Amino acid sequence: MMKSTILKSISTAVFAFVVQLSMAQTASISGKIISEGKPLEFANVFLKGTQNGVATDTSGRYQIKNITAGTYQIEVSAIGFNKVSKTITLNVNDNIELNFDLTTNQSSLNEVVVTGTLKEVIRTEAL
Repeated sequence: MMKSTILKSISTAVFAFVVQLSMAQTASISGKIISEGKPLEFANVFLKGTQNGVATDTSGRYQIKNITAGTYQIEVSAIGFNKVSKTITLNVNDNIELNFDLTTNQSSLNEVVVTGTLKEVIRTEAL
């Protein structure tokens, strides 16, 4: 009985240590996205090839947490703006700040003219 209690205590301690150690081995990226000096809200920021990504808030800020150490391609995009990407290397416990300045997409669509015909409608009024 005493032996199993000691074994359970040791197992619990080892498990807690491993969990704590694995949680400490991540990094984070944060920053601000602007365009023409103004914050760009709802821009998409993500790490290519992963499920990690966020949208900027109303002040253009973003933060991606709990990233495993490694080399990543970070990509920033927003409707009407040119995409920007950058290769970054994250080490354990890094807290990197990356700011981006997006330029507007100058491509424009051709003008569309919509025309139509309507048959003449005669209205009769009820008496």
